[in-house]
Amino acid sequence: MNGLHVVEPKQAVELWILGVNNRSGTVQYAMLSPTLQKLSREKFEQTHWVTGQSSPSVRNFRLTKIEKLSESIMRYTVKYDLET
Repeated sequence: MNGLHVVEPKQAVELWILGVNNRSGTVQYAMLSPTLQKLSREKFEQTHWVTGQSSPSVRNFRLTKIEKLSESIMRYTVKYDLET
């Protein structure tokens, strides 16, 4: 987890999407804010850091909304399709 560093906010979103595609709870967790990490750590631990299942899979990720909330906070809305 320590090696997952990004420079731009969009890179964090893209890396999180990669984690979803690969069912890697570790990657998804690393891209969360410290507050969200605290809220979700137990759930990730319960699933042994594996998310999702073999079916359905996720496809066609797209950023549908990008908001600059402050100088240091961005919000991205991500949509994707489920495929079996």
